Amino acid sequence: MHQIYYAKIKPLLKEERYNFYFQRIPKSRQERASNHLHKIDKIRSVAAFSLLMKLLDDNHIPYQNNSFKIDKNGKLYLASSDIYLNIAHGGNYVIAGISDSPIGVDVENINREKKYKEIVNLVFNQNEREKFRHLVRKKIFFYQVWTTKESYVKCIGKGLQVGMTTIDIPSLKEKGYHFKLFFLKKHQFAICNEGKPVENIKEVVL
Repeated sequence: MHQIYYAKIKPLLKEERYNFYFQRIPKSRQERASNHLHKIDKIRSVAAFSLLMKLLDDNHIPYQNNSFKIDKNGKLYLASSDIYLNIAHGGNYVIAGISDSPIGVDVENINREKKYKEIVNLVFNQNEREKFRHLVRKKIFFYQVWTTKESYVKCIGKGLQVGMTTIDIPSLKEKGYHFKLFFLKKHQFAICNEGKPVENIKEVVL
């Protein structure tokens, strides 16, 4: 079982809507959101966790506010269930995923002003750098690779222990990892999971 939700953060730009969701999330997540310096980052944080709670509710997965934990690598898990879960936010969107096998999600805003070419060597392996040199649409390829690798790192729950340049996507596919990419309004989404390929992806309104 895999289920993915994604949503716009726009409704939470209204103070009343933001406060509604802020009051519903666990205190630990309230504190996490409040620690952000910029209001937009607070909104993204609250929206992402609210989307996860909606996903769990819609799939009748029980939880308590104190059931959400963070492991030593920073990966979110639900102590009261064997379900795997993951969330991400970027730009104007948030995404959440649950599964009965490991899963990771990512979303990035393709910002024209972001100097992505300066970090290619920190993300790409040799084969990817070679392909990148010969492409016309370099930005699209960069974000596809970046989000794919981010989703994989989040799927395995190793965080910064995994160097991006050591990740080889074709090899991971041969090992049974599945990757799903989709592009929406200047945002690149990526999903990585074990088990069967992800099919259930749904846009919802917060």
